Amino acid sequence: MTDYTTKLGNNKLTVKKEEVEYKVSLSRVGPQGSQGLSVTRAYFDSDNHLKFEISDGTGAVVNILDAGDIDTNFDINDLEMFNIEGIQDGDGLRYDNSTNTFTSHSFSTSSLADVDNTNKSDGSVLVYSGTSSKYVATNNLNNANTTITGGSF
Repeated sequence: MTDYTTKLGNNKLTVKKEEVEYKVSLSRVGPQGSQGLSVTRAYFDSDNHLKFEISDGTGAVVNILDAGDIDTNFDINDLEMFNIEGIQDGDGLRYDNSTNTFTSHSFSTSSLADVDNTNKSDGSVLVYSGTSSKYVATNNLNNANTTITGGSF
């Protein structure tokens, strides 16, 4: 089994994978002697289930115990700080400080803190405004600091 720890700091998410080691001690169960039962084999089957073979004194397998699935696949939903239900193709992860979780998010210019889409309309472009310190949607390029060079003709 694998455990995952997450750490968020300095605008960086760190996911650390830690392997958990399982140990099996093979010992006799039931009456001792030639009639006693022993765990003779421990293995993972094709469904990733941990199984134990129990054999009698003659070596015949009398029972197979299924200890269940040992999860080896990483699923980001298993990490407590991720909530990505309903994720769609092209979505990204966005951190929500109020819930301390990452959520799936479909990014657009509306979700960017330094973009003002108030005047967005057909034909608009984003122009940086030193006054508001934001990119402003406009279809009127009326700024003395904007130069458009069209090349040589």
